Amino acid sequence: GEKECSTMETLLVSPASRPQIVLGKLFTIFAISLLASICAMTGVLAPLVIGLDSFKDILGDQISINLSSIPAMLLSVVPLALFTSSLLLVISSFARNQKEAQTYVLPFISIILLPAMLSTIFGAETQLYTAFIPVMNISLTMKQILGDLFDPLYFAISLGSSFLYAYIVMRIATAFFQRENILFRT
Repeated sequence: GEKECSTMETLLVSPASRPQIVLGKLFTIFAISLLASICAMTGVLAPLVIGLDSFKDILGDQISINLSSIPAMLLSVVPLALFTSSLLLVISSFARNQKEAQTYVLPFISIILLPAMLSTIFGAETQLYTAFIPVMNISLTMKQILGDLFDPLYFAISLGSSFLYAYIVMRIATAFFQRENILFRT
């Protein structure tokens, strides 16, 4: 929005450093992503916890919810939201205006959803190498948590690799924000 409204210069002369500006933008996107993730999880978990009979008839015993597994689910969503938020910030930094940014984001969403969709092919008891595949690892972790097949090693590797990917993309976003030719594309 700053490029389109020509307020980027005003933002850059503020006392905040460029990395601080990037972090401010990133955590705004991250907060919205995390809130959306929590709402989506609530929409899936609420009927199961409340015990709607028709929902249980459809799913049977395939999914079970322990209240102790909810924190693990919330924790696994954090690096995914941070990773996707960082990627959105990187992609949107190339756009000249908001409309162009939306055009860039649509293919991004399709590419990000692909590993999540591929996770349906794998069972919850999956190979350890899948814990290193971004997005798919979190989908498989959720599958394990919901299927009472929680594997602490898989969870730790999945979480660690996802945080690493998020950190790398955050560094890329910060590096792009340092480049004048990206910031002032018109």
